Amino acid sequence: ELERSIGLFQLSMFGVGVFVIGAFLVVLPIINADVYAHDSGGLRNIFVTFWAGAFCSSIAISRFRNLSRPGQILLIAQFIGSAGILFLVIKVPYPAFISLVFVWGLAAGVSIMMSRTIVQAAAPPKLLARVLSIYQLGFMGGARIGAALMGIVADAAGPQLVILVPSIGMLAMIVWMMFFTPIWKMRADDVHEGGSGI
Repeated sequence: ELERSIGLFQLSMFGVGVFVIGAFLVVLPIINADVYAHDSGGLRNIFVTFWAGAFCSSIAISRFRNLSRPGQILLIAQFIGSAGILFLVIKVPYPAFISLVFVWGLAAGVSIMMSRTIVQAAAPPKLLARVLSIYQLGFMGGARIGAALMGIVADAAGPQLVILVPSIGMLAMIVWMMFFTPIWKMRADDVHEGGSGI
């Protein structure tokens, strides 16, 4: 059960790579230029805002110890981020756009931090490096696949409708993981008993 959960977390992060990082790298710059007619200054706003959100949520969650339901926190964060960007299918005012990017960054920070924490805590100490390498390969490999996919869809559907792909893709994956995997019900004790107990 624990090994299956680790694999599913890694699958989840592959999905984040495809649908979140891929969209971040391609879709947001396209929206910046084609929808809001901004140049490099707009890209600066996007990158600073997104990573500021990720930084803030990472710092905030690091203040809490022994979170009892890490799987629920992970999936709720991913749900908030995926649902939030659905608003980008319409041209919201620019401050609202930047605010949604910040919320997306908040969710991404929680998602990345919680998934890495769970994988590190659950992995047997002798296999930790291997598990993390597979985790990172899925995450970064997914980002490249997602970037290519978003570019193709953006050309076909336009700079705003393309946002449906990462949003609905992640939401579908979250629903599947909630109802058909043990991740939603996983407790912190289940993780620590199976690995190094970090």
